[in-house]
Amino acid sequence: MINRLAKQILLFFNVIVIVFLLLGFFGGKISPALLPGLAIFTLFFHILAFVNLGFIFFWFVFKKYYFLFSLLALLLVYKPLLETFHLIPPREIKQFNTPFSVLSYNVKVFDLYNWRKNKQSLGEFYRFIRTVSPDVACFQEYFTSTNGTFPVHDSLIQNQGFTQAHIAFSSQLNNGHNFGIATYSRFPIINKSDIHFPNTHNMAIVTDVKIEDDTLRIINCHLESVKFLKEDYIFIDSLPVLNDKARIKGAKGVMHRLKNASQIRAVQTREIIRMVEESPYPIILCGDFNDVPASYTYQSLSKDFTDSFKQLHIGMGGTFPRFFPALRIDYILYQKPLQCTHFTLFRNNLSDHYPVYGIYTLP
Repeated sequence: MINRLAKQILLFFNVIVIVFLLLGFFGGKISPALLPGLAIFTLFFHILAFVNLGFIFFWFVFKKYYFLFSLLALLLVYKPLLETFHLIPPREIKQFNTPFSVLSYNVKVFDLYNWRKNKQSLGEFYRFIRTVSPDVACFQEYFTSTNGTFPVHDSLIQNQGFTQAHIAFSSQLNNGHNFGIATYSRFPIINKSDIHFPNTHNMAIVTDVKIEDDTLRIINCHLESVKFLKEDYIFIDSLPVLNDKARIKGAKGVMHRLKNASQIRAVQTREIIRMVEESPYPIILCGDFNDVPASYTYQSLSKDFTDSFKQLHIGMGGTFPRFFPALRIDYILYQKPLQCTHFTLFRNNLSDHYPVYGIYTLP
């Protein structure tokens, strides 16, 4: 049995965790442009949910009705909870027409700077794409050169089976190095448009493809990242051994970057929603959102979509393994009448993101 003081202390921490969980819930509903601090709680939503679950079991074992507090909190936040932890097994989807596949992948400039210490990285990217063989491939942090040293575009067209591409560059250097975002397709591309977000290198591209008698709009986006510096990662990794002064200093820097990035993503999210509302065609919206399922970014963008992961996968499905547990920040969302018949998360280490892949059909 636990004594009275210990019980009061645990109950106090239980209430704090419940409050933080609810703040994370409201952070998905209120724009960071209004209350940027709430966005921080959405990043820890999955951890807060786990802790509340632990309190439920703890109080239940000790036969205390306090378990109802955390249970009620989890029931109140059930929607982002089920989008973070998907527990429903896959269901069989009937295929109507010829299926087509979509790959979304933040490729981290195809390991241009050899961060993997592997000079064969580009060839491994090519082999992976050839093996998966997507009909549409959406790349974020895309790179190609025009001086022949890193001819990604030419190789994707000549050797990977793609026939057309929509590429937008956020940076073009004098040495022929070009950075941006790209969508490659085996289907005819009939229209292209770009969304250049102001004061940032992030962007989205809108690509209309013709699939038999239907037209499909692909929106490939790369939203604002937190832009952690090397010292931020060192701080996070060293947090348990730092003194209080170092923790406060490091936390201030990290919190500032988190809040600033969430505010920028809120603006970018509104622009993408505007493009979605204007579309005359069904849409696949994919890319690196740089935000978790509980976030305002995801909650806003997924409102009129179905998440491919949620349809056909069980678990958390983290796509950014830099942290534990891995964060799910890369998505493929789709609109009716599209249906998703298959979804795969490839846990390879070619980039700092895992690629996501889905197969779809139109009635």
